[in-house]
Amino acid sequence: MKLKRHRITHITIGAGGSTDDIDAIHLEPDHWSIFLVSNEDPAKHKYELSLDPVNDVVLKSTMTGPGTGTKANPLTTTAVQKVVLDSGEMDMIRVKVQPRGNFGTAALPYTSYKYTFRLIDKTTSTTLAPIDPDWDIAPPN
Repeated sequence: MKLKRHRITHITIGAGGSTDDIDAIHLEPDHWSIFLVSNEDPAKHKYELSLDPVNDVVLKSTMTGPGTGTKANPLTTTAVQKVVLDSGEMDMIRVKVQPRGNFGTAALPYTSYKYTFRLIDKTTSTTLAPIDPDWDIAPPN
């Protein structure tokens, strides 16, 4: 029996909404990418972190989607995923990669995808610098 290799990434929101860089996450079809998000800002600010799979995921090589400039969504969802955290809270965002049969074509190649998390300080209504790491999606072994 082959176990799936889901990936868990911790995103810590620190003072002033600062975050650490996120390394590329290596996934295969049908795997989950799980983000544990914690608000550790000592100023007690409330934050919203969101990912829009339709508008905020692109092919890394071209920074556009395949074909006619459309976005590239390797995920099974099109709904915006988000968490809203008060100071000291932790929550998660879970997204699943599409099944194997959907990959390997020009429409959805095995490649690196750039995705963007939007971060808003809800206490001050300030949009902060986005977080834009990569998913490297490879064929199953």
